Amino acid sequence: MALTHMEEYAASLDYFRKVIKLNAKLAIAHHNLGRSLHEIGQSDMAYQSFRRAIYLGFTPTQQAVAVTVPGFPSASNQTVLRERRLWAHGLLKSEEINF
Repeated sequence: MALTHMEEYAASLDYFRKVIKLNAKLAIAHHNLGRSLHEIGQSDMAYQSFRRAIYLGFTPTQQAVAVTVPGFPSASNQTVLRERRLWAHGLLKSEEINF
């Protein structure tokens, strides 16, 4: 029997956690763990994983946070604004480099 979309994300959690245990500095693993957590409704835990991925330098996560953080139960208006400003700042910074 094939796994449903939700079951696939839930099943992936153990794998991403094992990868992180092997290499805690692998930013993409934190990003993917956050994405899976978000997809199964664990938004606050996802936010922690996303923040770790950003801290480790995985810049695509900043967009994911800016877009998904408004749906996080514990996200205040200030948190949403801060994350969107950080994302916008990153976009402006990358545009300066491309000129």
